[in-house]
Amino acid sequence: MSGSVVTRAMTVADYLAHEGSAVEKLGKRSYWDGEVFAMAGASRVHNRLTAAVLGELHAALRGMPCQPYGSVQRVCVAEGGRYVYPDASVTCRPVTTARSDEDSITNPTLVVEVLSESTEAFD
Repeated sequence: MSGSVVTRAMTVADYLAHEGSAVEKLGKRSYWDGEVFAMAGASRVHNRLTAAVLGELHAALRGMPCQPYGSVQRVCVAEGGRYVYPDASVTCRPVTTARSDEDSITNPTLVVEVLSESTEAFD
């Protein structure tokens, strides 16, 4: 998460309660073991690469029981401790969600991160 700004420490319940409305107002924020990180905007190159990956995934998964998701899909990495927004993800049926948040998927089959020099050490 290098390059991201820590907004403050909070509980998972507080994070999830604020995240829905905050995404619209403040942008996406990841939660990592009690710390909340504001996610920085992406470059044009990053956005083009992400769009290309999603296009390929959509075409490759047509007719299969799997769905690609873009960067607004939250993934729960560790129930109660880590929530992130990967650039792309894929889930196959049955999709499972976090006990504490039905909008956070817990069983992605694939997670894609477009790396940059400022994020590659963490991502």
